[in-house]
Amino acid sequence: MNLIIKNMNKWDLKEKKEVFDTPWMSIEENIYKVNGQEAKYFKLNRPDYVLVVAEQEKKIVLEKNYRWAIGKEIFELPAGWIEKGETPEQAAKRELLEETGYNAECKLLTSLIAQPSFSDMTAHVVLAKIKDQKDADPDSDENPKITFNTLEEINKMIRDEKIVDMGMISAIKIYENYKNG
Repeated sequence: MNLIIKNMNKWDLKEKKEVFDTPWMSIEENIYKVNGQEAKYFKLNRPDYVLVVAEQEKKIVLEKNYRWAIGKEIFELPAGWIEKGETPEQAAKRELLEETGYNAECKLLTSLIAQPSFSDMTAHVVLAKIKDQKDADPDSDENPKITFNTLEEINKMIRDEKIVDMGMISAIKIYENYKNG
C-alpha cells in the first residue's frame, strides 16, 4: 500500500528566539509560515542520550530509580546524556560503568527521535555485552537498584504495566528484534 500525501507545503522559519536556557535544556520560540499563515511553536532542546541494553548470560540489567517528576520508582535501562565529543557507544560504556559498575563492549543498534513534535533530541539504543564489574560511581541524585531479568520476564513486566518508561520499552523491542534477526 502506497501512501500519497498531497499539499505538503514547506515550513519557512521566519523567526527563532531563545526563551529559556539552562545547562540541561533550553526552549526556543519558532515562528513559521505555512499554508500562508504564521504559526508559533516551542521547541525543547536537550542533549542526545543513550539507552543501554546491557546483557550478561541472557539476562538484561534493569535499574529501579526514583523519578521526582512522577513521584515514584520505576524500572529503567541504564541511560544518560552524550557528552561533547563522545560517540553513543562511548557514552553507553561510561554511563553503564558509572551507574552499575559493569564494564562492557558496546554496539549501536539504532537511533530514535524521542519526541519529534516538539524536540529533535535523539535516543541512541546501544547493546552492551558485559565483560566484568568494577566499582559503580552514580551521580549524587542516583541510587539505582540493579536487577538482572530475562527478556521473557521483562515482557511480562511490560504487559503487567510494571515497566512504563516509553524509551525503555522501545529499546527492549529493538533489542528483541535484533536478537531475532
